[in-house]
Amino acid sequence: MAKNKKTGKQQPVTAVEEMAGEIPAKKRQVASVATNSTPGKVNQQTVNHFLAGQASILLALAACIGISLGIAMFALEGGREGVPAMGGILDVQIPKQSAQIILLLDILFPVSFGAGFAVLATSLQSRGNRPLIRLIMTTIMVVVTADFFENALVYNTMTGDEPYLLRWPLTVIKYAGLAFAGLMLSAILPVHGIIGQLVHVITRYIFPLGIAVLVSGLGGLQIADIVGVSFPVSLLLLSVYSAQLSKG
Repeated sequence: MAKNKKTGKQQPVTAVEEMAGEIPAKKRQVASVATNSTPGKVNQQTVNHFLAGQASILLALAACIGISLGIAMFALEGGREGVPAMGGILDVQIPKQSAQIILLLDILFPVSFGAGFAVLATSLQSRGNRPLIRLIMTTIMVVVTADFFENALVYNTMTGDEPYLLRWPLTVIKYAGLAFAGLMLSAILPVHGIIGQLVHVITRYIFPLGIAVLVSGLGGLQIADIVGVSFPVSLLLLSVYSAQLSKG
């Protein structure tokens, strides 16, 4: 029943008037439930955990390829100089078969660790850090592209051609971009436990410093060996760290 404003008498409410009053109320109720529920957050968290697990696999694969490059240094003829040369550190000539094997591994290496970095960064994205995530992804794409062009020039030099002047700028871009991506990644990595602290220190301090010393040529092949060994180890730590993130 509804009260008539003019007569003051109670009048029955029609079905149309009742529906007109209920529909807005129901809309407000549904909107309230949608606002207070958190299925979107739960789903995004699930996706982030899944991506962290995939990043762990890719980074572990990259570490295995890096270790294979280390084995190739001693197993292949000319590998001791060939592997650093493919990294842009030396200009040498080695047997073609050795150069082909090293080139194969050094194509798979940036693809795997680049994908691992990108997926790990994506798993850490939130509304506030999306511009930084996009910058990290762009930097990784530049690094991988520069590495591919550098590999092509180095391979030609290793198999008999004269050194190319463009090779050195590509090497610098590759390593500088890698250090830059590591620094940006360290800014969004949550620090959990000993592994998290180690990863934070490596990506923010040790990694950029090691790359700078490597590119500068200080210490020669000895420093190159140290950096070459530490990079797969760092990737393994990142893989373990990503596995921990995937479990929440």
